[in-house]
Amino acid sequence: MVSTLPDDRPLTVNDLEGLPDDGARYELIWGELYVSPTPNTRHQRASSRLLVAIDGFLARNNAGDVFHAPLHVQFDRHNLVQPDLVVVGAEKCEIIHDTGVVGAPDLCIEILTPGRRNFDFIKKYVLYARYGVPEYWVVDAERERIAVHVRVTSRYEPQESDDGVARSVIFPGLEFDPRGIARPPVRHHG
Repeated sequence: MVSTLPDDRPLTVNDLEGLPDDGARYELIWGELYVSPTPNTRHQRASSRLLVAIDGFLARNNAGDVFHAPLHVQFDRHNLVQPDLVVVGAEKCEIIHDTGVVGAPDLCIEILTPGRRNFDFIKKYVLYARYGVPEYWVVDAERERIAVHVRVTSRYEPQESDDGVARSVIFPGLEFDPRGIARPPVRHHG
């Protein structure tokens, strides 16, 4: 079955229901459809390591939930994305639904994909700021860096770190050292 999407108007979340369930990550930003490529192993390692660290922190502090893609975050009928990681604090648990998150999570994390840096950084940066996501991390697994951005009024301000460690402002005590974030494990033969 081939789905035909309207080309005479911005797409809505309802338009996505007709798309094939082919494992692709479909996202809507300002009513425009984007398809994310399958993550490579570097991306997957970074995502897994962040997930484990954040989940451990949240569990120890009874501070909320972390989810990983694919998971829908819907801001309105024209904006539905699948961040690599999404953190919802305990006091906002009502935005978590069986089908995904409806509303602004406390923290969205995007891991840059080669060839899609502008999409991951610029388009989502503007979207998340507009819809009130308090904190946005941009992970560059290749360069082993995490840029932390905190929303001030309606825009993000970068949070600098002298030692390279990413520290959350929204979740005090949550920090992650990105050195080695996507390196394969050392294998010992013997």
